Amino acid sequence: MLWFSSVDHARRRYRATTIRGMFENAFARSVKRQENRRLASAGSQYLAHLKLRGIVVNLRVRWSVLATAVLSSTLAFGAGSVSSAQVVGVRVDSSGKGLVIFDRPLGGAPASCTIPYYANSLAFNLNTNAGKAILALALAAKASGDPVTVHGLGTCATYGHSVEDWDYGQTE
Repeated sequence: MLWFSSVDHARRRYRATTIRGMFENAFARSVKRQENRRLASAGSQYLAHLKLRGIVVNLRVRWSVLATAVLSSTLAFGAGSVSSAQVVGVRVDSSGKGLVIFDRPLGGAPASCTIPYYANSLAFNLNTNAGKAILALALAAKASGDPVTVHGLGTCATYGHSVEDWDYGQTE
C-alpha cells in the first residue's frame, strides 16, 4: 500500500509541474468541492429529517412521561399523609425497622394494609441510607418540637401488613 501511495504522490507532483497537470489538478479540486457541497447539502437535509424525527420521538416520550406521572400521582393518592403533625415518638427495633408516631392519624387514603393501632404511624427501614435520613429527621423534629408533613408510600412492606411505609417528609 505504501508503494502505491508514493507512486500516486509522484504522479500528482509530475502533473502539477506541467500546464496540463495544473489544469487537471484545479479541475479535480473543483469537482471535489462540488461533491463535498452536494454531500453537505444532502447531509443537512438528513440531519433536518433526524431533528424532526427526534422532536416527534421526544414528544412521544414526553406524553408517556406525562401519562406515567398522572397514573403515579393517582396511585400515590392512595397513600396516607399528615400535615403539620407533631412527632410523638420514634421506635427502632434491633432488626433495623422503625416507626415514627404522630399526634394524629394519617389522612388521605392510608394503605388498606394498615391496622387501626398504627393509624398514626409510618414505618421505615434503618438498614438503608433513606431510613437513616428518616430517623434523623424524626429525631430532630421531636427534639425541636417542629411540625412535620409526611407522606406514606401506600405499601406495608417494612413491618409486613400492619404499618404503612414512609415515602417522604419534611419539617416545617
